[in-house]
Amino acid sequence: MQKSHELIVRATDIVSGVFAEVTLSIGVEDANDCYPHIETDNYNITLPENLPLGSQVLKINASDCDSDANSVLSFHIDATNGDRDSELFYIDVADGSIYLKHQLNYEECKSYLLIIKVKDHGTPSLTSRANVWIKVKDLNDNIPKFVEPSFSSKLSVNASRGQFVTRASAYDDDECDSGKLKYKIVDGNDYQIYNIEESTGIIVLQNNQRLESYKQSILNISVTDGLHISFARVKINLLPENMHSPIFESSVYEVHVNENEKQNTLILTVKAIDHDFGKYGSIYYDIPCNDMASIFRIDNMTGSIYSKIPLDREQRQLYEILVKATDGGGKFSYSFVRLKVDDVNDNVPYFQLNEYKLILKDDIAINTVVAQVSLFIFKF
Repeated sequence: MQKSHELIVRATDIVSGVFAEVTLSIGVEDANDCYPHIETDNYNITLPENLPLGSQVLKINASDCDSDANSVLSFHIDATNGDRDSELFYIDVADGSIYLKHQLNYEECKSYLLIIKVKDHGTPSLTSRANVWIKVKDLNDNIPKFVEPSFSSKLSVNASRGQFVTRASAYDDDECDSGKLKYKIVDGNDYQIYNIEESTGIIVLQNNQRLESYKQSILNISVTDGLHISFARVKINLLPENMHSPIFESSVYEVHVNENEKQNTLILTVKAIDHDFGKYGSIYYDIPCNDMASIFRIDNMTGSIYSKIPLDREQRQLYEILVKATDGGGKFSYSFVRLKVDDVNDNVPYFQLNEYKLILKDDIAINTVVAQVSLFIFKF
């Protein structure tokens, strides 16, 4: 469009034909009648979430067909995700370059919509708008985390191979790592008793041959996304089962005791072993025979046997005591205690008569037996 025009104006005398001319210059004053033109109505870009602050994101190109002040443009961010104030981006008012002023975080916001406003400096000012669609690219910038710092589980000592124990779950805030976490037991898994599924974190019983030896196991486990790694602890406690009966160290105990020992004298201590644990490994001792229970007593917890009365060898020399051991689940076994009472010198000898009278011939020979005296033991 031309900004000025020159016209030649001629005046002619219609009789004589004489004329005169004059040059007329016409200047065209621009009116602000053109809107700013943006190269596209919609921009689509993708930015990595670790883009450094101050990086140029995009440049908005626009023009205006008007002239002078009417063609001078300024650029503004009208809204970011509907918010008038943009904390993440700013735009160079003069040239339309958009810069990052705050760190992006995919986990906080995956996309942004910037409405860019371009206006001229005419009067009145005219404005055009464009949309900038920004997609944030997820990066592996977060450490995977277990849902709990410590897991606990209980497992029957009678569990079979392949038994589920627990699941150590973890998560990663990075969407790109979803489903890519890998689990591993790094410590505490002696004899490979347990196994963890690499992709799920499910822990199962792998070797039950030595399970009973480990009443409690503490596993240290890890999870990784390929770059970052985290750790947690899994505590596994065994639940007892009554699989074993108590067994005495000896089926028959032989013991000697002097007679006349005072009551509550310790005779001996029997001992039974139960390979179960917990309540099923506890043992209760008793003497089931009433006759023996009237003479002896047994400590139900320790198996120590005591005499209730002093023993007299002259009345009885041998006692056979049946002892029973019962575990917490009702299984039991027996043993015998053969107790021999040893004699002590506790009786006074005495003659049958207080006085013996003999009549001897005067010619009796030397070394002739003249009488036989009987000696008895008197029992008090």
